[in-house]
Amino acid sequence: MPVKNIILGQKISKEKLQRAKELRREMMPAEKTAKRVGRITGEQAESPF
Repeated sequence: MPVKNIILGQKISKEKLQRAKELRREMMPAEKTAKRVGRITGEQAESPF
């Protein structure tokens, strides 16, 4: 099943590409909280992706 809203070969700026890589490396505060709560409760948080 094809994924919606993804354009292959789309031109993006170097700045935007760099920022996307940074965001993938670092956890957002909500992700950190979900991970911490999951460890406490024994549940694993599901990724929205």
